Formats: sequence, C-alpha cells, structure tokens
Amino acid sequence: MTTQTILPTCRDCGVREGELHEPGCDTERCPFCGTQLICCPCWNEKLGLDKDAVLSDDQEDRFSEMLDAKGRVPYIRYPCLCRRCGAVNPKFFKVTYEEWAKYVQIDERESVLCLPCYAAIKNLIDLGVVRKRKSQRDGDEESAPPSKKSKE
Repeated sequence: MTTQTILPTCRDCGVREGELHEPGCDTERCPFCGTQLICCPCWNEKLGLDKDAVLSDDQEDRFSEMLDAKGRVPYIRYPCLCRRCGAVNPKFFKVTYEEWAKYVQIDERESVLCLPCYAAIKNLIDLGVVRKRKSQRDGDEESAPPSKKSKE
C-alpha cells in the first residue's frame, strides 16, 4: 500500500505547492518587495513609469523578464496562526479598530488572534480594570504595594 501526499494548491490559479503561479494570479508575491504582485508598485519603479501608467504589451513582457531574472516566488502555503495559542487558520472575526486598539497591545496589532484568545484577553483586561477601580474606590490595602517599614 502506498501513501500519496496531496500538496495544497493555490486558491486562485490552482498550482501545487512549490510551483510557480500562473500569470495574473491574485496571490503571487512580488520578488522585489514581497507584496501582492498584481498591485505592487514595482512595475512602475522598475520600468520608470508614472504610477497611473497602463502597461503596453512590450512593457508587460519586459517586466515579466525582470521578474524571471529576479526569481519568481513559487506558491508555498503558510498557514495563519493565532499569535497567542497557535491555532492553525483560525476563523476571522470583526471588531472595530478602536476596540482592537483598546485590547491588543500596539506591537501585536498586526498579529492574528482567534476569537477565544481575543475574548480571553478582553476579559482579562476588563477584569483587571474593574479590580483596580474597585480597590481604589474601597481603599483596599491588600492590592496596594507593601509599604517599607523603617528601622529605628
């Protein structure tokens, strides 16, 4: 009995992992800047064109040659991971930018969080704020830092 490994395929052009994308694929990355090839600014810069220019067939061929010379980026599936728990390809959810900024520290705001981790972070922060306010209101000495006793 033989086991066959099924490689993931590009969701846009259908090539298998490790193969070069088909021309015009939405998910192909630019080898110069790493952004999505179909909307990166490199063709303007590399061909010396205005940002609003439309490529002629000749210019498109020249840019394609530049991509080939640099080395086109083959399709490799990089799964999306939750930054906190490592869950693979968590379901995306929506929150406002203001809410995200309130609960996710500034250096993690570009990270992916699964909904259970986001809810846990939100709950921890909300509970911490409530505990702090309550202790300040009640004058709770247990939550205050220990005082230094002077030696006399």
